[in-house]
Amino acid sequence: MSSNIKQLFIIIYSIMLQIFAERLKYLREEKNLSQVQLSKLTGISNMAISNWERNNREISASFLIRLAVFFDVTVDYLLGLENEYGTKTTPKIY
Repeated sequence: MSSNIKQLFIIIYSIMLQIFAERLKYLREEKNLSQVQLSKLTGISNMAISNWERNNREISASFLIRLAVFFDVTVDYLLGLENEYGTKTTPKIY
């Protein structure tokens, strides 16, 4: 893989994490939940939720799936790979 492609993947990954942070906070606030309340309802520590919302930590697949199920959205939506209508939003890289 060329260094340009690697660099592009790094940029896209970092954007995905930022989008995840923003969407997690948005979805939580849309349900009028505090981080502590979300923690109790999902079994995820409020520190983890706080870190994800501030984009300070990466999320594992298992927690990503748990949040997607809880909020009734797709993992792709949480990561910014599709919009709220299910339309893919990422550029194709070949």
